[in-house]
This record gives sequence, C-alpha cells and structure tokens, in this order.
Amino acid sequence: MDLALSDEQRLLVETVRAFVDRELVPHEEEVERTDEVPPELAREIRAKALALGIYAAYHQPERVFPQRPEPNN
Repeated sequence: MDLALSDEQRLLVETVRAFVDRELVPHEEEVERTDEVPPELAREIRAKALALGIYAAYHQPERVFPQRPEPNN
C-alpha cells in the first residue's frame, strides 16, 4: 500500500498550512485570552477559506481525501 501523498494532496496540505500560519496564528493569543472568536474575524476567516476552497475540506474529492472519517453525529 502506497501511503505517500499525491501532488494534489501535498498542495492541499501546503495551502492549509500557509492559511493557518497567515490567517489563524496571528489571532491565537487573543482567542485564547478571551475564549471567543470575534464574529467579524470569524466571517473574514470563513470568506478567505471559502475563496481558497479549503472551507469544509471534508467535501474535497475522494482522490484528495480518500479515507474520510465518519462525521460525528
């Protein structure tokens, strides 16, 4: 069984990693301190994630995410 990531999967990982570093990490301290994400910040982050195609990544094609975990019900 080949467990290596495909080029498409590697690109997705790199894209998400860069997004987290650029868009989430700068707000980590404030969110930890206040225990909440300001609604406007949540909207901005969601919009940027949607624009990149990484919001709700669970719905990526099976070739990108072949072993989807079962959703929590």
